[in-house]
Amino acid sequence: MKGLKPIILFVLLLLAGTATTWAQRQVELLKGAGSLQSRIVNGEKVQLVKDKVRFKQGKTIIYCDSAYFYKSKNRLEAFGRVGIHNRENNSRIKADYLRYEGGGSIAYLRNNVVYKEGTMRLSTDILNYDIRTGSARYYEGGQIIDGQTRLNSIEGLYDTDRRYMFFKDEVLLIDKGGTRVESDTLEYDAENEVAYFKGPTVITSTDGNRLNSDDGGTYDTRSGKSNFTTATITGEDYELKGNKTDFDEKLGLYIITGQVRLYSEANEVLIFGDKARSRKEEGLTKIYGHTLMKRIVEAGDTLYLTADTLLNIDAESDSSKRLLAYNNVRIYQGGMQGKADSLSYNFTDSTITFYGDPIIWNEGSQISADTITLYIANKKLDRLFAVNNSFVISEDSLLNYNQIKGRQLTAYFAENKLNRVLVQGNGESIYFVLNDAMDGIEGMNRTLCGRMKILFESGGMSDVLFYQKPEGRLIPPQELTPGLRRLQGFAWLVSERPTLQMLFESANMPVPPATSPQNTLPVQEETPPATPVKVLPEGNDQLKGGKPQKRNGQDQPLNH
Repeated sequence: MKGLKPIILFVLLLLAGTATTWAQRQVELLKGAGSLQSRIVNGEKVQLVKDKVRFKQGKTIIYCDSAYFYKSKNRLEAFGRVGIHNRENNSRIKADYLRYEGGGSIAYLRNNVVYKEGTMRLSTDILNYDIRTGSARYYEGGQIIDGQTRLNSIEGLYDTDRRYMFFKDEVLLIDKGGTRVESDTLEYDAENEVAYFKGPTVITSTDGNRLNSDDGGTYDTRSGKSNFTTATITGEDYELKGNKTDFDEKLGLYIITGQVRLYSEANEVLIFGDKARSRKEEGLTKIYGHTLMKRIVEAGDTLYLTADTLLNIDAESDSSKRLLAYNNVRIYQGGMQGKADSLSYNFTDSTITFYGDPIIWNEGSQISADTITLYIANKKLDRLFAVNNSFVISEDSLLNYNQIKGRQLTAYFAENKLNRVLVQGNGESIYFVLNDAMDGIEGMNRTLCGRMKILFESGGMSDVLFYQKPEGRLIPPQELTPGLRRLQGFAWLVSERPTLQMLFESANMPVPPATSPQNTLPVQEETPPATPVKVLPEGNDQLKGGKPQKRNGQDQPLNH
């Protein structure tokens, strides 16, 4: 769109200059023609002039190979190598044919019409100019070129009095920077320096990004601001669309409002919202207002995410591509749900890091910590790291709460279900031992241990393994008090567990059928902790020489 200004200036000079000269006085035949004959044609006296023919009107010279000159009516027809030289602005017009109606102030130029002024050039086969009204029009295709800037259209009109330009049908503008504009209609108000695109419009920049609008829009050449309705912005591997798109050329900023939709093919992410701000040169797109993100993680399973604000970072480096989510983060994927204040999703290694009171639910278990990092491998839940104040709660079939806490823990998944948890540092556990009939408890194990492993089956804890001098005992049912049943920091928050309906309602979208795939991923603006998380080793259940001690319903209290 930067090419509009020089083209507009060209047409202004082209047409305004012509209007000031042609209607000033009588057309005068200059001496020097090869032959001059007088004839009567249709009852009119006409002069037939041949060879080196020249006419003058004010500061304008008209030359041609031959001409019919109707002196009494100030009218002429010129044939063969027709030329017009305006010595006032040094512009020149060439054509195969010219008919000038002095009485009606109309000049008709036909076939191979070329207008030149400085570096500007207009080419067409049909150009009509009305000196009295100051309007000019071409009908069957025209092209305006200024250096490397080019404008083509089937029809063109300029009104000098109104300072108005109109180009219609197959409009194509290519500016010197390489930006390409295609539109059904282009109108320009020279008084206010505003261009109007009407009908289907496509703007393609040199980097391959495209803006496609079904209904066109406006471009203010003074401020460099434009707006389009129902526009879609596409790049190499993304698509961003909405009901209204505003672009600030100076800031390089797109603002999209109403039914915003961002699709990233590279990251396989689809994001919805009410409004978006995008700086494509920086690879940043922020979406807010009833947001919803969807990402298919495997066939038939989709990760969904909502938050107050989502920031998609489409950096050149693959390692920097990620999604950040701020405030009221909620995620949903099959049997796994979560919430946090903020979140960061790295698309390259498929890690999701939750910040600010994060909680993850998987089947009947709840995991919380100061920071939680979730890894996805082969589009399935793989493992989870929980750092500082890590806490796992699992509800059994009798509504007892088995609990584990520690400084940090590593959880492993199998087929998207919690399989085992390794606890490292300041470990504590409560485990209710059920009787054989599974309708009562035989006791409750309460244990302190620096390291432990908890096994899960059917969505709940099935066994606990302790390492390095565990301290604990099996407490009989009759001795259990409410205080003994809870570890410090216990908070069963299943009422806050996100549902698919909750996420879609927050996004003002209809809930998909139960059979449809699920979706979405979350992401946050912070960076994962600089200190690497230490993962408990797997293998033969031995840690630094300490043999595991297994506790189940048949064991006796642990010895120190």
